[in-house]
Amino acid sequence: LYISFCITGIVYPVVSRWAWYGDGWLADGFSVIEGVSYQDFAGSGVVHLTGGVAALWGAAFCGPRLGRFQFGSPVNLPGHSIPVNL
Repeated sequence: LYISFCITGIVYPVVSRWAWYGDGWLADGFSVIEGVSYQDFAGSGVVHLTGGVAALWGAAFCGPRLGRFQFGSPVNLPGHSIPVNL
């Protein structure tokens, strides 16, 4: 709940302003190629990049599952579904 609040209340408004508001640094024409600025189709770039970066940081923060590695070697975990394991 805390992460959802932070992403939707703090991070996402800042990132969306960069891309969609007239004076945002992406929308204002920041570009490597002269005359070509950031284009975003239906917000997919801002939405998916923000979610992907948040997921990457979350995975890095949480680390691997407990019991997944033992002394640096991967451990086979038992399945969680009886029909799949038959």
